[in-house]
Amino acid sequence: MDQASAISYEPGTLCFRCNICGEHCQTALDRLGREEVSCKGCGSSPRARAIIRVLSTQLFGKNLLLSDFPARRDIRGLGMTDWKGYATRLAEKFSYRNTYYHQEPRLDISAVEIPADLLSNDFVISSEVFEHVVPPVSRAFENVSKMLKPGGLFILTVPYTNNKDTIEHFPELYDFAVVEDHEAVVLRNRTRKGVIQEFRHLVFHGGPGTTLEMRVFSENSIIQHLRNAAFHAIKVHREPDFAHGVWWPESWAFPISARSNMLPMIIASPNPVPAGEGTATTTITWNTGDDTMGYVYVSVNDREESFFGRAPQSSTAANWIQTGFRYQFRLYDGTERGKLLAETTVTRNKPSS
Repeated sequence: MDQASAISYEPGTLCFRCNICGEHCQTALDRLGREEVSCKGCGSSPRARAIIRVLSTQLFGKNLLLSDFPARRDIRGLGMTDWKGYATRLAEKFSYRNTYYHQEPRLDISAVEIPADLLSNDFVISSEVFEHVVPPVSRAFENVSKMLKPGGLFILTVPYTNNKDTIEHFPELYDFAVVEDHEAVVLRNRTRKGVIQEFRHLVFHGGPGTTLEMRVFSENSIIQHLRNAAFHAIKVHREPDFAHGVWWPESWAFPISARSNMLPMIIASPNPVPAGEGTATTTITWNTGDDTMGYVYVSVNDREESFFGRAPQSSTAANWIQTGFRYQFRLYDGTERGKLLAETTVTRNKPSS
C-alpha cells in the first residue's frame, strides 16, 4: 500500500497497515494521536510505528514491515525499556537485547561507567527515557555514543517542544528523595553546596510514584546535545508515513536519528592495481567520520602533493595508475593540511615475465 492509496474514500478515515504486526487497520484521523493505541492487532501507537519506520529506512534504506526485515544476527542492537510489541520481534531479527533500569538486564544510562557487555552496538533505541534521566543529561548522550560502534545508529524519541531551550525541573539535583507529605508527593533535594530544596507539583509519566519527569526538552537542545556527544548525520523525521499509520497532528516530538562518529578512513580498490598495458584505474574512497569537510591530496613517488578531491565522504576514480610508481593518498581536515586524518598507498603489480 503506498501513501496515495492509504487514505480511504470515507472522509476523515485513515486506512493503514501496521509495520510492526502487519495488521490492516482503520482509524479516524481526528482520534489519532502520538500515543493513541491505533492498531487492533498489536496495540501499537503512531510513535511505536515511527520508531520501526526510522530503523528500517536507516538500516536498510527501505520502508519495510518489521516482518520483512532480513534476519541479520550480525547486527547488534540494544533497547532502553523498549515496548514489548516490537522488542520481541526485533530479537527475532537481530542480536538485540532490551534493557531496564529496575531489572535485569540493567542499564543506567546516566552512570559514570557502562558495562562492557552493553557496548559495541550497531543501533540503540531510546523511546521516552531521556526526559526521566537524572541531570546532567549530557552524560546520557555521551554514554550512548560510547555504546555504539563507529557509525552506529541512535534512534531517540522524547516528548519535546518547539521552545528555544530545555526546561530543567531540578537543575541542582544531587542527593534527593521522592516522598509523600500530607497526601502530596514531593521531591526533597540537597544540592552539592548543601542547600535544601523542596519541589511540589511533580509530573509523573504513568501516574504518581512511577517515572518522574526531570525536564521538558526542546528540539534545538536535543540536537545540540547530540552534536556535543560527537554524533553526526542528525535527522528529525518530520514526514508522515500514512501507509503505516505514522502521523500525529502536533508539529513536535518527532523521532530523531543520529550516527556516532566513525574513525576517519581512506582506502583504494583495487590495491594493488592489476598488471596490464597502459594506465589503470583504482577507486579512492574516504570518509572523515563526522561529516566535516575532508581534503584528499596525492603524492607520487614522494614528490610534492597535488589536490585530488574534497568532500566529507566520497568515492572518486584515479584512472592514471602506472606500474613502477607509488601513490600516497592522504586525507586532511583542511586545505592547509594541518592535520592528517588517514592515508593509503597505492601500487600496481608488475606484468608476469
